[in-house]
Amino acid sequence: MSRCITIQGQEFRLLDYISLKQSEDLYDMCEVHNAQRVSDGRPVIVKLRYQDFLMEYQSLQDNQMLGVPVYLGHQELIQRGEHARFVPGGYLNALVMGKVPGKPVTHLRLTATEADLIKTQLAQMFNNMRRKVYDVDDPNTEHVFFDRETQQTYVSLGV
Repeated sequence: MSRCITIQGQEFRLLDYISLKQSEDLYDMCEVHNAQRVSDGRPVIVKLRYQDFLMEYQSLQDNQMLGVPVYLGHQELIQRGEHARFVPGGYLNALVMGKVPGKPVTHLRLTATEADLIKTQLAQMFNNMRRKVYDVDDPNTEHVFFDRETQQTYVSLGV
């Protein structure tokens, strides 16, 4: 059974979970879904954070470049109905971004050449982000995707 959510006037059907993380101490929960834009069927990623994430969507907007998901929109909502999962009546921050191609590097058996290419492409992306005054924390390998067909590395910021 899929749920739908409207973000910036566009309806998205939430499909399967990619990840679900919860921090009891900080009252913070984050859901990442494979999703589909209802109007045209485009596959997207929808991230719902039950806490404030201004820095995250601002970073995604500011760092649009090859290898980074395309920013499609965000909106601060109120937790109601089927989305009142953590703090009913609290804020729910929704971020929609394009789905990057490839597979997580954690799911691939990489050749030495591929591993070197990924390192080079990541270094270039992170260098560009730092020039835009974005503080790149410790990148997590589960956020790094590699498309073998195009030999391109992608990073899902904070996914």
